[in-house]
Amino acid sequence: MNNRFTKGSGCFKCQDCGKTTRNTGQDNLDYCEPCCERMGHENYHADSDFENDDCGEDDCPVKHYTKEQRWWVK
Repeated sequence: MNNRFTKGSGCFKCQDCGKTTRNTGQDNLDYCEPCCERMGHENYHADSDFENDDCGEDDCPVKHYTKEQRWWVK
């Protein structure tokens, strides 16, 4: 398999997970798409006042976060 992630091809390491990825043209300059989506969902929780911090989504990426990982809960 040919690895197309090469030096000078617009690749970078995600500042959160460290995975090598490409710029998708979004404003997530330092993060891969999955990390950017997860952080957006964290902000969704932080901006909302969900009872028991449950947004109701079956595939909620923060559903199984520990208390320490839930930076938005005081």
